[in-house]
Parts: sequence; structure tokens; C-alpha cells
Amino acid sequence: MSNGTPAEHEARGKLQALGYFALRSPASKGSVDVIAIRPGVVLFVQVKSGKTAGGSACRPPEWNRLYELARKHGAMPVLCIRPWRDTALQWYRLTGTKREGWTGATDHPMEPIDPAGTLANAKRPTEGT
Repeated sequence: MSNGTPAEHEARGKLQALGYFALRSPASKGSVDVIAIRPGVVLFVQVKSGKTAGGSACRPPEWNRLYELARKHGAMPVLCIRPWRDTALQWYRLTGTKREGWTGATDHPMEPIDPAGTLANAKRPTEGT
């Protein structure tokens, strides 16, 4: 079992509780750990655990693959982080690509989201968002 597995199960469970059909991609080592679907909404979720909070948990190549893959398929790219054991999951919607050589919070194009609010009411993104 990888370090991220409990956080992936929790993220999938949270999305299922919000009415999504959610699938986990075990040991995928790919861009998407959880795919969550409900009418008109698709979420591609990358889950990180034991990492620093916020955008620092995801390096530019991985971030950009998730962002571009979600955009290509009309999905919302979501980064879900559990920075420390026994802390709540943190949810972010990626809003753009991350440049190489990032140095600070302003280099992380994302916005925090509340899965009980934003994700519960999520609409399918339009091209260019």
C-alpha cells in the first residue's frame, strides 16, 4: 500500500458522499488518482499526501499533465492534498499550467475549493477555463 492510498480512499469517499460516481486508479503513477463523474461534471483528481501544503506538493510536469489532460477531456483538474497525517484533505482547482522553476505561492495557478460547496455544485468547465 502506498503512502497516498488512505488519502485516495478518503477523497473518493468524500466525492461519493457528494453524489459522484468515483473510481480510484490504484498504483497508477499517472496523472489522475480519482475520476469522479456525475451528470454534466467530470473531475480528474490528483491526490498527494505527506507533502507540503498547497501547490508545492505537485511539481510542474505532473501539474501540467493533469491540467492539460482535464482540459482536453472537459474535466475539472483538482489537486487534493493531505499535508500531514491526521489533517483534513485540502482541495484545489487548477486554473492554469505551472512554469518550471517556480519559487512561490504566486506560481501556483489554483484556487482553494470546498468539496461540500464548490464541488457539490460544480458545472462542466467551458473551453479556456
